[in-house]
Amino acid sequence: MPFALIGLVTYFDHNILKNRNIPFISNKIRGGRAGPLMKKMVVVLDADQKQCNALCSLLADNNYQTKPMSMLSELEQQLEQNDCKAAIVNLDNISVTNKNFKALKHKKPAMSIIALSERQFHPELEESLREYISVCLAKPIDSDELLFWLKGIFENDKNL
Repeated sequence: MPFALIGLVTYFDHNILKNRNIPFISNKIRGGRAGPLMKKMVVVLDADQKQCNALCSLLADNNYQTKPMSMLSELEQQLEQNDCKAAIVNLDNISVTNKNFKALKHKKPAMSIIALSERQFHPELEESLREYISVCLAKPIDSDELLFWLKGIFENDKNL
């Protein structure tokens, strides 16, 4: 009998919270998807300060917490200190190798890496594109496409 009572209270609480437009709590009741209470930290690794700030602004406008960086060593330090589910890396101005991406994924296997590039093909990063990078988006960035991928990363709570 107490078990059924808990079910009724959860259902009752869910309907009250749903009517009050508190999505992060009602989402937790329904299954724990990412909401405003959960950190949606995205590291933006771009040596071009102007591009980096524009991307961080876009993400901040869509409720993502951003951490701008200009060097790969900063990202490595960030991974040791904080939990990060997504990193956006500009392949055009950050010098990275397959070895770098392999090391990043070894440190944080659950982190998804989104690469950005003007080039369509990176033969030197073939292994990384196949094994470690979740998606490589063409520049100029389509904000809807980027937000689609980030939503998938954070809502599904899976590594893409």
